[in-house]
Amino acid sequence: MKDRFDLEQEIMGCWGITDDLQHLLEHIDKGNFDSLSPSDTDELANIVMGLRHIYEMKFTRLFDTFSDCIPELESPSDNRLNDVTPKEWDQVSKILYSEVK
Repeated sequence: MKDRFDLEQEIMGCWGITDDLQHLLEHIDKGNFDSLSPSDTDELANIVMGLRHIYEMKFTRLFDTFSDCIPELESPSDNRLNDVTPKEWDQVSKILYSEVK
């Protein structure tokens, strides 16, 4: 069964389209489309930049919504991340495990 971590990974995977559009834009900017006139190349680049920007906004909004739907875990140690004690880690693990069920 999938959980919220799977959902997060799938969202992040979809977000990769913005990288794909950036690579396409770089390919266009290098002039690799000989059949296009300079004005057509410029228009195509503007379209790709617009699409990339739209997807960035949509995925940012999606991830913000995802983050709002997932309750924040309060660390019992003043929000320290990498220097928790074994006892503190056990407490956090219990919280995580109970949410996955």
